[in-house]
Amino acid sequence: MTYKINYTISFVIFWGLALGFGLFAGGLLTFALVAMMILVLISHENAHLKQCLKRGVKVNSVTFTAMGGMVDADILYANDAVPILAAGVIDTGFYTFVFGGFLAALYLIRPHNFNFAMNPWLNLLTSTSASLVVMFITNILPITYHSKKDGIISTDGWGAVRYSELRDELWNDGRCLAGMDR
Repeated sequence: MTYKINYTISFVIFWGLALGFGLFAGGLLTFALVAMMILVLISHENAHLKQCLKRGVKVNSVTFTAMGGMVDADILYANDAVPILAAGVIDTGFYTFVFGGFLAALYLIRPHNFNFAMNPWLNLLTSTSASLVVMFITNILPITYHSKKDGIISTDGWGAVRYSELRDELWNDGRCLAGMDR
């Protein structure tokens, strides 16, 4: 299967400025935080993509914007939409659980002579965990956006809930956009 991967100008400008400003104002660890957020975003969209390919769904394109990403796929059955949308939520939830769990374990264990206030790596872990929690929550909020270009776009969690209630005969026009991720 061939599909086009699009990086919009808003993606390049927003994330490029975030990387540059992070390096300039916050140093290497802030740059690393922004880079990890970009990698989680790409991994999230890749989870949607892998689920589409696993189910034999034709993928038209993958688009990355300043607000996240979107997989444009020709989903013919509502039964395919739910696992495809849920794959992104599960992917982001996995990273949130791993980073948050590691942070919680560090705070519970409190290694000997470990200065929590002055440790830059702990600050990176805390910032990453907080960012992932925000990404996860915004991914499951009940938000729908009406785009003139792409039609109706919803967050992954909300789309999965809506489409799980549909029957195949009520399926809109055979198209679904795997949500606009934050």
